[in-house]
Amino acid sequence: IASSVIGCYVWLVGAPVSALRAWFTLSTYLVLRACGRASSPTEALALSGTWLLSQEPLLVFDLGTQLSFGVTWCLLRDFSTNPPELLVVGHGGRIEVRRRRWWHSWIRSALIAWLASTCILVWWQGRFGLMGWFTNLLLTPWFVFVVLPLASLSLVISYLDLFLHSTFGTTLGILATELGDFGFYITQ
Repeated sequence: IASSVIGCYVWLVGAPVSALRAWFTLSTYLVLRACGRASSPTEALALSGTWLLSQEPLLVFDLGTQLSFGVTWCLLRDFSTNPPELLVVGHGGRIEVRRRRWWHSWIRSALIAWLASTCILVWWQGRFGLMGWFTNLLLTPWFVFVVLPLASLSLVISYLDLFLHSTFGTTLGILATELGDFGFYITQ
């Protein structure tokens, strides 16, 4: 079900490489797991990259493709070798394993994504920006906790608007239209 929902999303947004990568990687991982074959997320990423390049070989020269696959690979490698749930701390001569704090994983993943993209951008453009890490650190929660819920609410209200107009007339439909417009303007 998740794969088909993401497939519809990929089709709606015009099938950019980053969305295709996410969809194919998830689908490959789920199919391999369903077949009983132990698969790692990096293996699924490699298979999805192979499939995309077999369809369009010139994508290997595309900056967006390199950024999408390169950053995802670095994040998957980090999380597979150093799970975000565990933090190993040495105290004197003993080792203690405990759960990592959420903000530690958040800062770490933003830093890894920035370092991976910086390597690719230096190769392509000969320069890099220092604010990418900080911007990613601040804007990710903004989009996840503010923009995405308000956009989803706006979408639900717009469908509610169609239902209310056809069922109850214009009074409730106008209210739903105004609420949907408010949600749309907030997310822009």
